Formats: sequence, structure tokens, C-alpha cells
Amino acid sequence: MKKAMHPLQSLAAPSVSVHSSIPAGCADLAGAGAGANGPRTPISGRPAAASNIAGFTLIEITVVVAIVAILAALALPSYLDSVRKARRGDAITRISQVQQAQERWRANAAAYGSLTDVGVAATNADGHYTLSVPSQSASGYQILATATGAQAGDANCRYLQLTMSGGNVSLASGATIAVANAMAANNRCWNR
Repeated sequence: MKKAMHPLQSLAAPSVSVHSSIPAGCADLAGAGAGANGPRTPISGRPAAASNIAGFTLIEITVVVAIVAILAALALPSYLDSVRKARRGDAITRISQVQQAQERWRANAAAYGSLTDVGVAATNADGHYTLSVPSQSASGYQILATATGAQAGDANCRYLQLTMSGGNVSLASGATIAVANAMAANNRCWNR
């Protein structure tokens, strides 16, 4: 009994032996030891799967760019906070220098002095804070550091104030000249 053929099977190409159609000098293109029904290699010499490997697709590049953008968006605010905190540290160091200069001045004078008297410049080389001594007397003084330039964006810590009165030192900070931060915000501004 003869088996019935599917109509499309009759259109299939006849199988061709690998070795019968390859000239003698091109045997290495077919692969070593390929039998009559062995794997066929295109005439280009590359395996068929390797011709599909071309590089990155646009979608892959877009996904990588999106991931990098998300990471940058998350990391940038933290980085800027670290930069502001370091600049505040510089201002605190400068306030401490003025405080020491005031004590040296007071040891030889009847009252505390101005920045000019104690020999401290109002701004340093970085210029992120401007120092001033808004008040001084025989019993105390105030030192005010005001953020300038890019550091002025440090909203809650724009002003740092040290007050020395009767031998007691108090630290204050704030977004305005009133330096009215609560204790937690004040400690953060003074890096404590």
C-alpha cells in the first residue's frame, strides 16, 4: 500500500550530497568530515548563526541609557548634599579660626574686635561663605557665616552663627538671618 503524500512535500527540494557538489580546493568550506547528510556551511565560510550577530540593537542601547539616567537621578542629590556639607565644614573651620583670633585679640585689648582688628579676611579662596562680626563688646561677640554663590542653595543652612557671651558659646543656623532652626536641623547644619 502506497503512503499518501502531502501536497507540499512534492514541492520540497531534493537532497544534495555535500561532497558531490564541492570542488576539490573548497573542501574546507563544508566542514571537516561532513558526511552525505552532514551540516552544510554557506559558501561565505561563516556558520549561518554568526551572520545574525551584528552588535547592539537600538532597544538595548535605550535600556542602558535609561538605567544610567535613573542611577544619575538618584545619585546626584546625594552627591550635592555631600558637597554642601563639605563646604559647611569649611565655613565652620573658618568660624573657629575667627573665634581663636578673637580670643588672642581680647587677651591684649579691652574688648573683642572686628574681622579687620583680628586680621581675618571676610572671604576665603573658595568664596562659598562670607564671614562677618555683626557685634562685639567686652563680654562677647557674634560671628556670622553667610552662604554665597552655589552654596546659597543650601536652604536650611544658609546662615551659620556663633555667639560668645559671658564665656558661653551657642551655635545657631537657619535659612534666614534670624537663624531660627530647630535643634535637629541646627545640629545637621553644624555637622554634629
